[in-house]
Amino acid sequence: MDESTDRDGVWLLVDISNQRTKWVTWTDGKLGEVRVVATKDVVEMFEVVSDRFSGVVMSSVVPAVATEIEKRCVASDVLVVRANPSVVQALGLMDFTSYEGRQTLGEDRVANVLGAAAAASGDAVLAVDLGTATTIEVATRDGQQWKFSGGMIAPGVNALGTYLHEKTAQLPMVNPANIDDSVTAIGQTTKGAISGALKFGYPSMIAGMVNAAAKECGGAVDIVVTGGAADFFPWADFPAARREELLTLRGLARLIERG
Repeated sequence: MDESTDRDGVWLLVDISNQRTKWVTWTDGKLGEVRVVATKDVVEMFEVVSDRFSGVVMSSVVPAVATEIEKRCVASDVLVVRANPSVVQALGLMDFTSYEGRQTLGEDRVANVLGAAAAASGDAVLAVDLGTATTIEVATRDGQQWKFSGGMIAPGVNALGTYLHEKTAQLPMVNPANIDDSVTAIGQTTKGAISGALKFGYPSMIAGMVNAAAKECGGAVDIVVTGGAADFFPWADFPAARREELLTLRGLARLIERG
């Protein structure tokens, strides 16, 4: 992170997830180096650098952490912008009026669909995030304006790998990171059986979700994929899908570019 104390025009983009937080500086339309820290440590780390920025744009799925960061921004006279539907709509970036649950819509979901829509050329866009949860956000084009349509939420692959172990007496824990080309659909052990289900079943679940959402949208649909489990996305089924590791952060950057 830039150690300079000259904060004019220097913004910090912060994406607070359940386990990890990503942050990156934004200066003159350019992203700096992305840092990844444990969410449990982010408040303490932010306190050290909070006076180095003119503003912070944040999405968070951990309210307590976001509140503490906002308090430190206020103390340092740093502007805070949250990626919620009311802010995004006020900036004219996307219309959320037709979505019934906008009061509880996660800021990460808002940032993802903003980032996906930025470079979309079709009639609709799907932002697919494969993390702690599996989420799909959908926006459709209405003339020059994007409208948020809604989305889908399912367990992430890590949750699927741990749930059976936590809820049963004998089934083992399976770490999806250890699933490789040697895993077959028909397992020769209990752990192998779970691993095969994750390797072949989870991508099929994603494909079903994407196909159903795309069918409801109709027309040309752009698909943008992000998240730590993006390798599980069924890329062969959707060859035009695009991977964007910094999707959430790029969505947050749009709030600065527009505002």
